[in-house]
Amino acid sequence: MWVNVGPLLYHYSEMAGETSIELTWEEVLAVAKQIGFSIEVPETEQVEESVESTYCSAEKSMMKTVYNSKLIKARK
Repeated sequence: MWVNVGPLLYHYSEMAGETSIELTWEEVLAVAKQIGFSIEVPETEQVEESVESTYCSAEKSMMKTVYNSKLIKARK
């Protein structure tokens, strides 16, 4: 079982000497299917769903980083 919730955030994409494989969401889904995962979707939902997820925040300040993250459930 694979439950994915998160943005496509590539921390090493611009760092010299670091390898960064940067797939689009469509490519991530295609690779998952190629290696044998099936995406589980209730009939009333889309293939993928987006949810807001807080990455970091400071309780005493106004700063908060929120991502519109992809949420999928897959089984192999």
